[in-house]
Amino acid sequence: MRFITSNPRFCVLAAGRRPNLASEVLRLTLRRLSADFEARWRHPVAAVETFTNPALHVGTCSKALNFTALGTTSGYGRRSGRFVYHGAKKLY
Repeated sequence: MRFITSNPRFCVLAAGRRPNLASEVLRLTLRRLSADFEARWRHPVAAVETFTNPALHVGTCSKALNFTALGTTSGYGRRSGRFVYHGAKKLY
């Protein structure tokens, strides 16, 4: 797990929207992510995980960057260091 990082939140507000903005920002972020981790934590990033709530989004940005869907979560989230069932299953 040490070489995996998460992208828990990524939001483009309506006022800032333009075509392909989300995928472009995420692409640029991913390009430098491993080097930034190496500089800060002294190890690279081997994989990045992200979650999409299918009730709200279809994951277009993740699909544009060739993220591979692995399945559905069991509906738990982390709160104050503990896992709590909230029932909102997400794609990961």
